Amino acid sequence: MHKRSVVGVCHGPRCADYGGRVLAIELMQQDIEVEALDCQSLCQHGPIARMDGAICHHASLEQVLCRLIG
Repeated sequence: MHKRSVVGVCHGPRCADYGGRVLAIELMQQDIEVEALDCQSLCQHGPIARMDGAICHHASLEQVLCRLIG
């Protein structure tokens, strides 16, 4: 279904408020390895996900899955 990759999800206070921790749980439920990132100082763009060095702003499960598949 998707390439095996680690997705970093910011767990800083702002990203957590914007759904970062929920996103991490959703990704783990999809059998995707998640790394909890410290604050990425991109609070206004939260939640932040990082895949293969690229940052995904306002990350959602759908966006992350599309990037992993595509």
